[in-house]
Amino acid sequence: MFLIVSHDRWFLDRVATAILAFEGDGVVTLHEGSHCFYAERRAAVARDAPVAAEREVATLEATLSDPAVVKERSTEVPDLVAKLERARMEVERPFARWQELDAIAKY
Repeated sequence: MFLIVSHDRWFLDRVATAILAFEGDGVVTLHEGSHCFYAERRAAVARDAPVAAEREVATLEATLSDPAVVKERSTEVPDLVAKLERARMEVERPFARWQELDAIAKY
């Protein structure tokens, strides 16, 4: 296994078998396949899927990172954390399904 860092998409499409994507806010996700497949999945998710869930994740993360919320609304924090986990699972579901289908297609 090698870690290759490049902005050259052509190069990545020819050598990468997985993409380690730094997606912001400290989130790093492993995506199976070439850069082209990664870009297609990202576009499909943005177009089709849980944009509402992605927005909800961002909103809940911002809410939970606010010290005032933890201080003033501490009784709501467990519910907010549970909602955040559900929204994250909604966002990840299409990616997990794609990985399942990709694994089947390789055999």
